[in-house]
Amino acid sequence: MGSDASRRRVLAWSIGLAAVGLGGVRYGGRVGDWLRAAGGRSDVSEMDASDSDLDVDSLETGGCGEVSEYDLEVVDPSDGYDGLVEALSELGDRPGVVRIEEGTMDGIDDNVAVPANTWLCGCHSTETTLRFADEVSMDTSGLVRIEGNNVAVTDLELDGNREHVTLGETNRGQEYGVYVDGARNVRIARLYCHHFPGYGIDPHPTGAIPPRGIHITECVTMYNGLDGITVAGVVDGLVENNTSLENDRHGINLTNEPGSTVTVTGNDASRNGGTGIVVQNEFDDVTVERNQVSANDRYGIRLGAGGTTSESIGVVDNEIRDNGRAGVNVRRARDVDLESNRLIHNNADEDTTAEIIVRGDGDWFSRDVRITGNRIHCRSETAYGVHERDGSGPTTIVDNTVVGAAREAIETTNSESTVTNTTSRND
Repeated sequence: MGSDASRRRVLAWSIGLAAVGLGGVRYGGRVGDWLRAAGGRSDVSEMDASDSDLDVDSLETGGCGEVSEYDLEVVDPSDGYDGLVEALSELGDRPGVVRIEEGTMDGIDDNVAVPANTWLCGCHSTETTLRFADEVSMDTSGLVRIEGNNVAVTDLELDGNREHVTLGETNRGQEYGVYVDGARNVRIARLYCHHFPGYGIDPHPTGAIPPRGIHITECVTMYNGLDGITVAGVVDGLVENNTSLENDRHGINLTNEPGSTVTVTGNDASRNGGTGIVVQNEFDDVTVERNQVSANDRYGIRLGAGGTTSESIGVVDNEIRDNGRAGVNVRRARDVDLESNRLIHNNADEDTTAEIIVRGDGDWFSRDVRITGNRIHCRSETAYGVHERDGSGPTTIVDNTVVGAAREAIETTNSESTVTNTTSRND
């Protein structure tokens, strides 16, 4: 354990977590600007009396609610991994806070396991850093690993040290930033997760038990070897106001049953090596709204995958521009609404036919797609604004504006598809 000067235990403190889940953050400019926009200091201040669980909803709204009498453990980075683990162990699963002071804790070669009813926080995502050791090889996923319910992790920089971690036969690639193992009621906010060989943030089922009530807000995930944020099998979730840039694969990836009832809103998913936002593999009941999705190597947004169908998806009021292939690829999905989006100069690689593609995969096709009120600006090389390919549909296409399509504004193949009130221009 660290010295009394570097660690102290305090009873009857409250959590004033002032910005978790706040809407309206838009990132731009340098990384430092995104981080400053995404993170305020953690404020731990005086409080009332105690409950048996950490009330993560009171953290999210910035108030104490009915939660009170939390223990506080303060860790200095010089205490190292062992001091941090000791502080978390001392709390056990009773409600409490572990705060890491300013500085860098490096050389971490095992999970920081966060128990139930715990808020793990730093001072700021540019001031408190946890970093993997050189040549680390993890047996279980996650620099920070959440297995207990009612947990918050906020205001930290998590550094995967990817340049100095070698993947191969002896390393299964479990070096992720945050891994949630089937837990409930988790709040992940204001983290900077970067340079992990695997995922930046990855809530995931444990066996048949899905994670539930997972909120990921105001985080920055960059330069990771797979996806910035993967939401695997989550039931009831929120991915809001995050920035996911320049990851090797996707920016934000919703995948795997029984995943459902997740909202993806206000995020910036740009310049990734795969697709900006993906919904696939029987992940259903999703709303993708008010996101900025630009300059990804493949698609802006992809719905469905080769193996399985996703259903009941709304893609609403997003700006989707300058991606390598189609702005929206409805690859294998059913009951889809594309509404009031702005699609601008996608197909940068000139290897697809339209800004919006409705298609199938093998013997499986997309069905019951509604495309309404979108503004579509094509590159001069792009044949169509909307292209429904053979076998898919019916598609209902209403009140869209298409500018600059090389052939036709709308191309359908299903005899039951309908096109109404399309405005087509060449300016």
